[in-house]
Amino acid sequence: MCGRYNITDDLFIQELMLELGLNVKLKTAYNIAPTDDIPVITANGSDTKKLSIRKMRWWLTPSWAPEINQRYNMFNAKSETVLTSKAFKEPFLNRRAVVPASGFIEWRKENGVRAPYYFRLKNRAMLFAALWEPWQQGREYSESCAIMTTDATPQIHAYHHRMPTMIYPDQITRWLDPETDVPHLIELLNQPHLNDMEISPLSSAINNSRIKDDRAIKPIEHHPGTNGELF
Repeated sequence: MCGRYNITDDLFIQELMLELGLNVKLKTAYNIAPTDDIPVITANGSDTKKLSIRKMRWWLTPSWAPEINQRYNMFNAKSETVLTSKAFKEPFLNRRAVVPASGFIEWRKENGVRAPYYFRLKNRAMLFAALWEPWQQGREYSESCAIMTTDATPQIHAYHHRMPTMIYPDQITRWLDPETDVPHLIELLNQPHLNDMEISPLSSAINNSRIKDDRAIKPIEHHPGTNGELF
């Protein structure tokens, strides 16, 4: 699963926005958690070569839901089952998106404690595959999204068995185009992911989703009692 990630206003994020043709400066945001409002990139209307970016709630609310709540875990959508999901199938077919990120956090159990680690690509920012959905009841309106996940690469699997599904900048038009057929979408979801992650142990401060300062990104040498060894 992907339950926390960071955006850092650094050269990599800035280069990504320029590459996508978005004249936007993303603010640094640490320890982004489900139910937070996050920046989401979608096609700008019917022109899939032009992109737009706006805030959406990270916890998808299906259009048919009677209310907005956290009753079910709807912030991640498994790539392998998206076409059989009542909640995710329709937005997958019609409302795909990407979420820009600098890196994501996963936890591994060590000595009976969930130990957090930070994963980021060495020389670039990330784009997570995502789905979004509008919801309206009377005058109440919201847009929400889910980040897609897939099996972890061998490098990440030592820490966690899942990871965010990534889309690369040169694939974004095909991913967002509503005319892209299902076989090509599945091909994008199943493509090999880059195996060049920098992995850093983090302080347990990241466990508290209310902590939004740089404690959520500062690495530590290793988690207590592990000596840096893999379990």
